[in-house]
Amino acid sequence: MRMESVAVISSLTLSLLACAKPHAPSSHPVPSGAPSGPAKPTAQGKIGVKLAVQNHEGMLDAALTFTNQGSERVDLVKFVTLDDGQASNDLFVITHAGARVEYRGVMAKRGNPGPDGFYWLEPGQSIAGHLRLNDFYALPTSGELEIRYETNNHFAQHEQLLQSNSVTVSLGS
Repeated sequence: MRMESVAVISSLTLSLLACAKPHAPSSHPVPSGAPSGPAKPTAQGKIGVKLAVQNHEGMLDAALTFTNQGSERVDLVKFVTLDDGQASNDLFVITHAGARVEYRGVMAKRGNPGPDGFYWLEPGQSIAGHLRLNDFYALPTSGELEIRYETNNHFAQHEQLLQSNSVTVSLGS
């Protein structure tokens, strides 16, 4: 009886495997009019990131500009742009006296955001975002900080490392 059960289960497993469809390689649904093809960084789909930091009596406001520097339309996942002034992951590399400054904000594990979770940038088009760094990082009250934005453009067809210029800021007297 036990051998018959194993044989039936094995037979069912093989039948199910034979009927299974291969997993689609797409990382997210493609919005209407979007370029097709696998996700890969290309010279045609390069997103540049410019960082500026304003120091308002120790309150550091980061302003980011994301620009499509390529010759093709590219997608940029919205949650990395800080367009709402909120961070949901550690998106900045901030160092003080050679040590990394601690991120104290939310660390959200995200799934595929779907077609509405992306901005589509035409060649030369830009989008801006901002963040008050003090609200998310354990910044010191004095000394010199080196600040850079750095994350991946996850889930995008044009996935790439998004990395800004570095900015040095002096705090305190």
